[in-house]
Amino acid sequence: MFFSYVSRKILLKFFKVKVNNIPTPSSYIILLEGSWLEVFLMFSFLPNLKIFSLGKVMRTFPYFRGFLNSLYLIKSRRNKNYSLKRLFAKTKKYKRRINFVCLFLGSKFPKKDLKVFLKSSYAQTYPDPIFLRIKKEGKIIHYNFIKPNQRKDLDQKA
Repeated sequence: MFFSYVSRKILLKFFKVKVNNIPTPSSYIILLEGSWLEVFLMFSFLPNLKIFSLGKVMRTFPYFRGFLNSLYLIKSRRNKNYSLKRLFAKTKKYKRRINFVCLFLGSKFPKKDLKVFLKSSYAQTYPDPIFLRIKKEGKIIHYNFIKPNQRKDLDQKA
């Protein structure tokens, strides 16, 4: 609730947020590109959000992880498929509750590896993910949640 409060009371005074197609809490949100500021602003419209990310503790993760329960770091492995399996497995216990779960993979994670994982039999045991696209126009940040079949249509149009 800390991030929700800070996001609503402080960050929204500096930024305007526009949201399209908010998913249900049973969905897995995958964010491939974005900044930590944009992730923290998500708490303004998804207050029960849990963020899971891959990486090293001191390099890519905020140092205050110890006293907050909305951010979870999963150690990245060389094998990207194994890293994704661990990431999805860690999120499973939070999906039993009414929480939104966002997998913040970052722009360094290859999209090809993610596509291969999502087609695997292991990923089929989880609900279809919802992809999040963030577009920033000055002080306005647009959050667009896209289902996988919509994503293919948008990629073909682009």
